Amino acid sequence: MTVLAEVTEVPAFAPVLGSMVGLGVGIDHALFVLARHREYLACGLDPEAAAGRAVAAAGRPVVFAGGTVVVSTLGLGVANVPFITVGGFAVSIVVLTTVLASVTLLPAFLGAAGPRLGRAAAGSAGYFGPGGRAASADAGTRWRALSQPPVGGAGSGTSAGTRCRTRSARRGCC
Repeated sequence: MTVLAEVTEVPAFAPVLGSMVGLGVGIDHALFVLARHREYLACGLDPEAAAGRAVAAAGRPVVFAGGTVVVSTLGLGVANVPFITVGGFAVSIVVLTTVLASVTLLPAFLGAAGPRLGRAAAGSAGYFGPGGRAASADAGTRWRALSQPPVGGAGSGTSAGTRCRTRSARRGCC
């Protein structure tokens, strides 16, 4: 923002708008990379290798999504209203910064954090216990159990088979 303020007058709303969009985009991208990192840790990779694979798997989508946001906010310049154009530039600068942090700093921090970011023992044991009930009482497992299609009735073989293939593909990442 300081670089932008040297070139043009920055409206008062631009830092607030940049902070809001940057916080949302940054959290979204960090969670995407972190989810991949945790999957690779669950497969038994060491933290440094898991961080490298996580950014290799999630880095391209993060850069593409961030680039889409940057292009769309720079498109505010088409309106030819100076304060909206500068607001779009401000948001673009913040989003570019969060994308760069997501693909460079975040993997370094994930590797340095070690195995502490791995899944809890109850969550890594599996999503479902006998009879299709949730294996543990944590909220994430219960939500996954509730959000799965019902077992039984017409077409249940297809949905159960799809669920098993999806779960094994998610768990069998290495």
